[in-house]
Amino acid sequence: MKKIISLLSLFTIFFIHACKTNASISSAQETAKSNDEIVYAMVYKNQQGTIKTKQTRIITTNEAFTNLITELAIPATDYETILNIDLKKYALVAYFMGEKPSSGFDVKVENVFVTDTKIELTIGEIFPAKGDLVTDVLTAPYVFIVVPKGKEIVVK
Repeated sequence: MKKIISLLSLFTIFFIHACKTNASISSAQETAKSNDEIVYAMVYKNQQGTIKTKQTRIITTNEAFTNLITELAIPATDYETILNIDLKKYALVAYFMGEKPSSGFDVKVENVFVTDTKIELTIGEIFPAKGDLVTDVLTAPYVFIVVPKGKEIVVK
């Protein structure tokens, strides 16, 4: 009986975690600096985007940023996290993984390479492993990353 209760408890914890639809990451949690200048900062992640195709957008104006927020239907509760981005100083790289058939998919910054003329971001995609318990719900993971303006931005 104790095993059944333990298994049910583990399943419940996993299910609650797997159904979590909105995970914000503040820039303080994943920020890289060089000589006190921000090289990049991951400022927002979400699993429930509205962009159904894999793509990258580089946002440099407030108008484009407002249009993106509207298109993604970002909850007002998350505005505080993303509305502090200074688009006069930084560009926003929005990476969209596209629509996926279940939970368990995610995106992450794997590498950032900076030269005098460009910033090269390598974005990794995480897929659920065979046998992972996932929920049957459509997801569309994406991430917002800010980088300083003035250099060519390359996303791989």
